[in-house]
Amino acid sequence: MNKTEIIAPKLETIIDINGTDENKTENITFDGIQFLHSNWLAPDSYGYCSVQGGFRYQSEGGKDNSAIRGSARYDAPKSMVQLRHTKNISLINSEFSFSGSWGIMGYEDTENTFIDHNVFTKNAGGGVTMGMAGREWDDQTENEQPRTYTDTDGQSRYDTITNNYIDHVACEYQDMVGIGAMLPQHMTIANNEIGYLPYTGINIGWNWLDTDHGMTANKVYQNYIHNTCMLLQDGGGIYSLGRMNGDSNFYYNYITDIEMSEWAPHNNLMGIYFDNGSCYKKAQSNVFDNTVYSFQASNPPNHDNIFDGNFYNCPGGISSIGSSASIDNRPFTSDSVPEAAQRIIDHAGIDKEPLENPSSRVNLAFGKPVFSSENDDISPASNATDGNPSTLWEQNIVNRPDSSKAITSLTIDLENEYSIDEIMISFQYGNRSRYKIEYSSDGNSWDTYVDKLYESPSSSSSVYETKSNVRGRYVKLTMNTEGWGAGVYEIYIYSNSDNVPASANITPDSVSYDKNPVWKQAIQLTSLENGSSLTSLRNGDYTLIADKDYEKHWNSITLNTSYLDTLTEGINIIQADFDHSQPKNITINVSENDEITNIALGKPVYASSYNTDENRYASYLVDGDSSTRWAQQQGTAGQTSTIDLDLEGIYNITKTSIDFELDSAGYNYKIEYSIDGNNYQTFVDKLSQSTETRKVIDSGNINARYLKFTVNNNEWGASIWEIQVKGAPVNNWSILSAIFKSGTNVAGGEGNLTVKITEHNNVEDANVYCAIYNSDGVLQSTALSSAPEFSDSETDRVVCKVKMPEEKGTYLLKVFSWTSTQTPVSNVYSKSITVK
Repeated sequence: MNKTEIIAPKLETIIDINGTDENKTENITFDGIQFLHSNWLAPDSYGYCSVQGGFRYQSEGGKDNSAIRGSARYDAPKSMVQLRHTKNISLINSEFSFSGSWGIMGYEDTENTFIDHNVFTKNAGGGVTMGMAGREWDDQTENEQPRTYTDTDGQSRYDTITNNYIDHVACEYQDMVGIGAMLPQHMTIANNEIGYLPYTGINIGWNWLDTDHGMTANKVYQNYIHNTCMLLQDGGGIYSLGRMNGDSNFYYNYITDIEMSEWAPHNNLMGIYFDNGSCYKKAQSNVFDNTVYSFQASNPPNHDNIFDGNFYNCPGGISSIGSSASIDNRPFTSDSVPEAAQRIIDHAGIDKEPLENPSSRVNLAFGKPVFSSENDDISPASNATDGNPSTLWEQNIVNRPDSSKAITSLTIDLENEYSIDEIMISFQYGNRSRYKIEYSSDGNSWDTYVDKLYESPSSSSSVYETKSNVRGRYVKLTMNTEGWGAGVYEIYIYSNSDNVPASANITPDSVSYDKNPVWKQAIQLTSLENGSSLTSLRNGDYTLIADKDYEKHWNSITLNTSYLDTLTEGINIIQADFDHSQPKNITINVSENDEITNIALGKPVYASSYNTDENRYASYLVDGDSSTRWAQQQGTAGQTSTIDLDLEGIYNITKTSIDFELDSAGYNYKIEYSIDGNNYQTFVDKLSQSTETRKVIDSGNINARYLKFTVNNNEWGASIWEIQVKGAPVNNWSILSAIFKSGTNVAGGEGNLTVKITEHNNVEDANVYCAIYNSDGVLQSTALSSAPEFSDSETDRVVCKVKMPEEKGTYLLKVFSWTSTQTPVSNVYSKSITVK
């Protein structure tokens, strides 16, 4: 009879290191220890209902978690070694096998933990996880508002996970991962080998909203990750949720052999996957080989991520990245691995030599002159070489259906002759990218670089071409646009042999700031860096202080309102300094607090639908209460809703504000305005764009009584806390007649013009403005009346004394109502006059 050894572990946690917030447990090292066999009893009583990555449970039926806080259902899974309120704990050269759940868990408030040269294998759960939030942590909302968090809500600070071998874990709890980090700050995950997992290799970051949880400055590099997602889907080699401030970077990782499982319903598998809430992250100089897709960053909210200098050999190529940036990402094949990619592969994994910090290549086309063959493009050709992958050159739509206008081109002047070794083009649409590239030394005689003008277009929006022994000053991109039209986000041209000067820019270079407390908003800038990095921001002799006056996350810069409030009224110049290129200036036009608040408050408002189940009324949009919100009817997500606002008077409107329910949830909207409620014009149209912040402010200068808001959100449905409008009343005149006093319409004399008006708003400072034009539309003279005094019949006559033209003849008289801000409201009255 064969003997079988059965081990029934009793302990859930073998080592429990538990300090307090005031008195941390510190300075303990575990070296060369085998941690074998542990249990985890909670699933026997409660089942296993994980949210994702094995991080924690959910409440029953999606109810409020407060009912189960403090219970095993809500609590995090147990682990062999559990850390809580600890500092300077080392776990090295040890084995963690046959765990009932995780091998190591940092559960609330760990600092300077060192996890190095360990083996994790055959665990029911994952390998190691840090930054697990405590029982009182809730990642949803509190009193209808996004919650705020303190550092001790589970924050992992300065923890290091390096040189570990993690293989065949998550055997029972198959959503758990090799390495997990829920709320990491200054974490290092490097030189680990992770493989043969049912789900993701590394899961770092938590929360589906663009909300600050203290996650910042994390580094994930030189890891060798392979054979993950062997059972489940919607993951990959590295998966990340939530916002990470600072410069969090995922670099020099080698991620390979991630293929769709036969049990997975779809193949949403990435080498690196920046999912909901992701912003301010960079994935740089990684190698993706035989993964379904290389990387993705599109599920909202998702913005300001950067994918730079990666190599990919993937059947799906690059997946969608939304508004994030894709720069210098190169495909390769198994039989032709670039030297730079091979170097990354050779240095990934346990005990591999460190590589220098990654850097970006210099793009020859950055900021160079570019010319379109069209003369009526929708957006300028310069957008294709401005270094900003979110700006688009687009051919005029009227040129699209006509096959005779199907061929269009962009020509770039590199301003010097260079070796043109690689060219990458980021098209607006992948399935429309039929193109030909030519090069020239003089701009007249052209040679072919590649010709795919009449081939079937690739499915990828990013195309990559390379050619040896090519030199030129000019590069021409010709596109076959029949039936579609052309659009290019950015063109990248690289030389591998020439010394290319670095360059930089900052955009926008001119902005405004309103000190009115209702309307003040931090200023967002983008630093466009081409081999050069931003070193400082200066206002005269004062150097702005990072993390106080401004925040910088890779190329995204936020000027804080606390600093902007110190600027003087009028024009202020901020100088941006770069290490390898000339400084650039940002002009800020500052206006003082005019105390004009919200003219929409309490005004009549109507919505095409509202959430009847939760009573989310339209009136909540203008009630001045930031804790109440309107929402469209449940079950109508993806359908457009309209909101009609009546300001009950004509106002000169300069700003509108929409405070959507969720941060960066990808709302689409359009605002229209009208004087009479029937004829509408567009104030702003962003139906084809997605919001990246919860509160959006749009500026302009219009006169209107009625505003129409069209809103949409495909995933969540439209929902808004508050709508605000800034404006001042204008003179709402009806001009009945305008007649010159007899004998005063004489050439060269002073005309005495009587304007009969009907007044509606009883505006005491109302005036009329008169102008005389000749037959060519050239202004001859103007006059402004004094303020009238209105009679009881609400009619009056206003006199304008205007200098008459020097020559006799027929002229056009126009009479405008005139606001207290000296802005003509509209051309309300005109007539032909004779000057004698």
